[in-house]
Amino acid sequence: MTAQPYSDRVRVRRHHERGDYDMPTIHAVLDAMPMCSVGYIIDGRPYVTPTLQWREGEHVYWHGSSASRMLRPITQQELKATTLMFMPIEEESAKIRTGQPLDDDDDYALPIWGGMLPVRMQVLPSEPAPRNLEGVEMPEHVSAFKFG
Repeated sequence: MTAQPYSDRVRVRRHHERGDYDMPTIHAVLDAMPMCSVGYIIDGRPYVTPTLQWREGEHVYWHGSSASRMLRPITQQELKATTLMFMPIEEESAKIRTGQPLDDDDDYALPIWGGMLPVRMQVLPSEPAPRNLEGVEMPEHVSAFKFG
């Protein structure tokens, strides 16, 4: 475990030994995984919306549909535009776990499979839209896109 949480709000409680509060570690986690879920409460009811996120400096940005419940009421003109949300990273924590499971000795005597399932997210070659105008080149930021 590195560093300490700024407040109890971000303290890792279950398996606290896996907690990490180091800003470079948090940045690496955010940079490695663009898929996220944003949780919020509207009229006392919790909602969670899957979306895409990215980090620039000390801010996390995420895409939001103008029809989504996670956005505050907006004008008719704003409804026509794409919405982009962000928040500063003021407190952070990560729960880090790698490697094989750590089961109790008695569990290994049971006829139950144990192990891990490695998962990888990767960027594949881009595919231009079939209706692009002839001669329109892919922007460099698209061809250079990568995680982390």
